[in-house]
Amino acid sequence: DTGNKADVSAISSLELGENWSEALQDYNAILIDSGKNLIGFPTDTGYALYSYTDGAGFTKLAGISGGDYGTGMRGLYIGDYLYIVSQSGVQVISMADYTAVGSAGV
Repeated sequence: DTGNKADVSAISSLELGENWSEALQDYNAILIDSGKNLIGFPTDTGYALYSYTDGAGFTKLAGISGGDYGTGMRGLYIGDYLYIVSQSGVQVISMADYTAVGSAGV
């Protein structure tokens, strides 16, 4: 909550447990779209997608495995598809059910 700049506070948080994420060091690794209620970021096991509501907090939508889990993994979407770009290629994920519909290697 940044409504009062002198008293900024966390309304909700998400514990990653044992998982590591590049987003912990580089905010550019995070995909956020408030219009689609989508938050995505790389983890040590793939790519995680969440939604957020005031009442429920963070809700995991999908954990997408595959590809290269090193630094530089990014997610972006075009239309109804999420593209996960990594050092090993691109995975194409359907936003309707979060299943892989294609890939291209480097």
